[in-house]
Amino acid sequence: MRRWLIALVALVVGVVLFFQVNRRYKMIDMSSLDVSVSPGLELDSVQIRRGFYSIDRTNDGELFSGAVNDRVVFDGHQVGLLRTDYGENDFLIIYGQRNYFQFRHFLTNSNHQHDYQIRLEQRADSIVVSATIDGPESMRFSRPMSAVTAAGHLKCNVPTDSSKVIYNMLELE
Repeated sequence: MRRWLIALVALVVGVVLFFQVNRRYKMIDMSSLDVSVSPGLELDSVQIRRGFYSIDRTNDGELFSGAVNDRVVFDGHQVGLLRTDYGENDFLIIYGQRNYFQFRHFLTNSNHQHDYQIRLEQRADSIVVSATIDGPESMRFSRPMSAVTAAGHLKCNVPTDSSKVIYNMLELE
């Protein structure tokens, strides 16, 4: 009986130490993703992709071409671990295959882990994405989603002008 108690205590201490060390050195990415929707919207219609989306693209239509190297992290429910990396962490939020919003979260340390809270709300004739990212590189914003059918005229969620020039990331300042 005493051996079992010692083994149980050692296991509990080991698990606690693992999570404390993991918080600083990220052996397993424990970043979390919490997605919610307002009444009238369906959580099953939300898809979030995580990848790298070059700002050197012609327009946002390329995000839906199938040639982008990304992976689904949420499809009505979380799909596996989020896995964030040093540098550019791009997210593409899609609602019902009709609306989308793309944003970049830049991490300055590969060991940093974050809690991502994404909320979609129906407001008048548009769907608004509100994000709260807690962690060392925290971030908060609320922005309307764009129609997928308009993606050919947008770049980084912003309309391109006649010379096809935009100023990236101004919408998140």
